[in-house]
Amino acid sequence: MNRRIARGVAATAAAISLGVGFTGEVPAATSDIQRTYAGPHMCVGVVSSAFAGLRSGAFYSTTIGYDSSACYGGVLKPTGWLSVEQVVLAYNMATRQWFECSRLGPRRNEAPAETVRLQNRLHGTRLCGTNRWYATFTAAYGWDGAAWRGAWLGSGNEWVAA
Repeated sequence: MNRRIARGVAATAAAISLGVGFTGEVPAATSDIQRTYAGPHMCVGVVSSAFAGLRSGAFYSTTIGYDSSACYGGVLKPTGWLSVEQVVLAYNMATRQWFECSRLGPRRNEAPAETVRLQNRLHGTRLCGTNRWYATFTAAYGWDGAAWRGAWLGSGNEWVAA
């Protein structure tokens, strides 16, 4: 369990450092890490993150699906056996409703791997406007030879100012 948390924290830190690298600013961030499936032959976990640049207000997001090494020692999954998908949501204050702002994936691992990643790199843009809340909703699934195993996970909310 501790290795899974450490791996997730490292992945989130890497995502935030990418934001700093692309924008030159430290972003505010929200993220969730969770094991979405634990079975007899594999575990599937997900990192769902949303972050906004403090000066530019640009929005960035990262999604990582992985076979958790905490369960089975980081076994490489065959090509196509890991899948991630990300929906970026924005909140409309007038209607008091969340709406789909962007969708990425599904994306599968293109070679034997432990992880598969999606990333929005929106250099200086505000995907669905300013002065609103953003969040990501992420799916991470693994094929166990008989069925897709996993679930969706929300990132938490992130304010993107004008």
